[in-house]
Amino acid sequence: MRLRKLTRKSIIGFGRYEILTIGEILIMHKDAYLRWVYYNASHINFFNDILTEIGIHEKIRIDKPGTNPDLREKCHNENLWEFPEMSDIEKKERMGHAQMRRKCNRLTREVTLSNELCKSNNLRRNRSGY
Repeated sequence: MRLRKLTRKSIIGFGRYEILTIGEILIMHKDAYLRWVYYNASHINFFNDILTEIGIHEKIRIDKPGTNPDLREKCHNENLWEFPEMSDIEKKERMGHAQMRRKCNRLTREVTLSNELCKSNNLRRNRSGY
């Protein structure tokens, strides 16, 4: 599998937020999820501005491709994340996306429901002998 370096407009393509872009995940304040992806998915990397925004500074970055879930645990337990100071405009932009957050939450629920329906339909089909 090849290394993917994601921008704000990139769709993550897997997991709970598979249909959302990185920017939409940031708007939903799911920084912890993006940190988890960075440390646990060997083929996923982010541009430096996104890494800085989610609290991963130069000292705790890892070489990609590769994983290091133990470093994420250590950083989480010792609270080693460093978040940059945001200007008032950036704070308003990030906090003022309530409509976008609602849309992202709705899409996430729809995908989860769709996945559950597909699973139940496949089970039903298997039981009936098709």
